[in-house]
Amino acid sequence: MSLFNDKPEDTGPIVAPRKLLLWPSDWQDWYWELREHCRARKLWDDINPNLPEQETDSFPEPQRPTADEARALFNKYRHDIKNWTITEASKILDMDYDHDRADWIRKEDHVIAIRGWFSVSIERNLYMATCIELERKNPNYTIRQLVKALKAQLAPAQSSVQEKAF
Repeated sequence: MSLFNDKPEDTGPIVAPRKLLLWPSDWQDWYWELREHCRARKLWDDINPNLPEQETDSFPEPQRPTADEARALFNKYRHDIKNWTITEASKILDMDYDHDRADWIRKEDHVIAIRGWFSVSIERNLYMATCIELERKNPNYTIRQLVKALKAQLAPAQSSVQEKAF
């Protein structure tokens, strides 16, 4: 982030990891780098292995509003708003959907970048074995589950909870 605006500076592809994850001794540096990449993309709360899993961890795509939802919104406010129409209610729901969908697309792009970084920052055999094991348990495993599995294999006790000063 720049001091002059609130926009992330570079949220494109992540390249050249500082540390390849292979051994427990690699965990702390790799984890710190992961955390920084995720924070820059506002994904850390969705990936942090120290937090409980959430329904939103799978990054579900927002659903387009239905006619029934527009009718419900219209009925909720029809006595409070003069000249309120079902078309206006539908437009409001569509604008909310468009905003949510744009946020989802941005987040999906960031998730793709993080997954790409995983493929170059985790030793190939370790990465593949961990993914295969997770796939056996749940074909739709989340990034949080992947990081938790790596943490279980490689993190020294409590290391990922400790903050490292740089």
